[in-house]
Order: sequence, then C-alpha cells, then structure tokens
Amino acid sequence: MKAFLFLCAITVVMTLSSCQGGQPNQPELDIDAIKTVQDLNQAEQSLDESTKSVDADGTADYARLAEKALSLSRLLDAERLYQKSLWQNPASPDRQASLTGLIQLYQDRLRYVQVAEMICCSRQSADTTCCPKGEMNADSLQVLLRQEIVADSTGEFSRQGGRQYIAFSQTYALLYPDRQNAPAYLNEAAKLALSLRMPSKGIELYQWIYTHFPASDAAPKARFLEGFTYENELKDLKAAKAAYEAYLEQYPQDVFAKDARILLDNLGVDPEEMIRRFENQQ
Repeated sequence: MKAFLFLCAITVVMTLSSCQGGQPNQPELDIDAIKTVQDLNQAEQSLDESTKSVDADGTADYARLAEKALSLSRLLDAERLYQKSLWQNPASPDRQASLTGLIQLYQDRLRYVQVAEMICCSRQSADTTCCPKGEMNADSLQVLLRQEIVADSTGEFSRQGGRQYIAFSQTYALLYPDRQNAPAYLNEAAKLALSLRMPSKGIELYQWIYTHFPASDAAPKARFLEGFTYENELKDLKAAKAAYEAYLEQYPQDVFAKDARILLDNLGVDPEEMIRRFENQQ
C-alpha cells in the first residue's frame, strides 16, 4: 500500500512539473544569459525545439529574443525573430507587442518606412499613429515597391529597394495569410533574394511557402527549389539531399520529380562527369 501511494505521489509531482495551467511547460528562457551572437543562436534553436515538442505559444519568447538581437545590433536576426513570434499564434495577447516591435525596427532601423506604415494601417495593429492615410491597400503598395527594386535606367537592382520588397512580401504573408497573393509574393521575393546574392534568405522564403501555404500551387516548386539552392548556391550537399528527398516524399508525381531524382543520383558529381554519364546512357 505504501509503495502504491509513493508511486502515486511521484506521478503527481511529475505531472505538476510538466504542466502549468493545463498546458505543457516550456523551458524558461534566460535572456540575461545571452551575451553573444552564438548565445542568441543557441537560444533560438532551443526555443524552436521546445515550441515543436510541446503545445506552447512562443510569441512572447521570440519577441524577447528579437529585443535581445537588437541590443546586439543584429537587425536581420531581430526581424526574423519578430516574424517567428508573429507566426506562433494569431490570437496571442502578446502579438501586439511583436507588431509594435516590427514597426519600430522597419521604421527606425532598417528604413522600410512603407512596410512599417502597412503594418500600422492594418486592422491588426493597435497603434495607428504611424498610419498616414487610414487603411492601406497592400496590393497597391506591392506594385509601387516592385517598381523601386530597379534603381535607375541602367536596370541595376537597388539593394535597399530589393530588401524592402522582401520585407513587404513576408509582412504581407503575416498580415494576410488567407489572401491568394501571399505565396505568389513570397515566391517573387525568393527569386529576388537569389538575384541579390542572398541564397539563405531565398531558402527561408521557399520554406515559408511550403510551410505556411502547403495547399498553394507554389508549394511543390518551392520545396524543389530549396534543394536546388542548397546544392548550387550554398554548396551544402547534405542539406540539398534532405530537401530533395523531402520533396520527392511529399510530391512524388510533381512535374519536377524526375529532375529531383536525377539531381539526387548525381549529387556532388562534377558537371563534365555528369555529361559523360548522360552520353553513355544514350
């Protein structure tokens, strides 16, 4: 009997230690312990794992990490972390703070003023003081920002204009995930990122498409192009192999499936050797 009561007590303690308010307990995020960029990256990876493994809302924690990134002058890390925060839970009470943080980052630090105004003018933002015209037509803004990608008559890309367009596309997807244009804008932004020699950003955008818009027509191609970019731009063959295999598992009958199988069979092969292989097969 005593042994039975002891086991019951242990069960209760374990249950209480793993739950809080009926929800699984996330590991506590120690912001003060983050002193370096490496610490920041490790904390982000840990938070990524904890939000996958438990039914937890990481909205506030990602926002706190974003603020820490700002204190370390890591503006693009802060942008990514605010975006992760906003993807967590549309109904989270912490969402407003993340929107405000992203507005300030775009307006004051990255100088994406029009994107900041778009957030301000959206119905999701509680702060409309930075909205000059009332609710903004985001699709009209897309046309305008697209024109600003090209710097002048020479046809050269404006890096600032390109970066702002990418930020617009991601923000549009965050604010209006139910609109049909969202994955199309992300796909356009991914191609732009590759043109601007930003392959890691291109991969991030492809991942947004197939993760957040899996039913869209753009999702299969984005999954394929993730692998292609890993292979040809980053020369990361291990990541490319994993991406191609994930694509084939999910879309075995897709139009690029045959290409993916050929690329997998010849991953890391010298182009001249690949040509010889094709010639021998004829």
